[in-house]
Amino acid sequence: MISTTIMRNQNLISEHVWNTFLKGPGIFDVKKMPENTVKKIVKSDAQFKLLNYLDQKIADQFSGIVKSVLENTASWQKLVTKGDFLHNKLPDDFTEKISDFGKLLLNKVFSPESVLM
Repeated sequence: MISTTIMRNQNLISEHVWNTFLKGPGIFDVKKMPENTVKKIVKSDAQFKLLNYLDQKIADQFSGIVKSVLENTASWQKLVTKGDFLHNKLPDDFTEKISDFGKLLLNKVFSPESVLM
C-alpha cells in the first residue's frame, strides 16, 4: 500500500487507473463489447466487462487487448495458467505497453481471487 501511494504521488499511477483497480470499471459503452467467447479464461461477465473497460478507457496501455484475447486465446490461456503477468511475456507486444501496475489489473481480470483488497 505504501509503494502505491508513492507511485500515485509521483504520477506513476493515475487516479483513473487507481480508481479502476479499487472500484472496477466505471461507465462506458457496453454496446461496443463483443460476446465473451473465452469463458475458460475470462470466467465472469464482470471480469469481461473490466477487460473491455480497460481496452476502451485506459487505451494508452490496453488498446486492442480484447481483440488480442479473443484472437490469441491459446497464448493468453498459457499465461493465465502460469498466473504471473508481471514476470512472463504478454502476447502481442503488451509486455512493453502495459505498466507493472497495469499487469496487476490483468490479474484482477483473469484471476480476481489473487488480488486481495
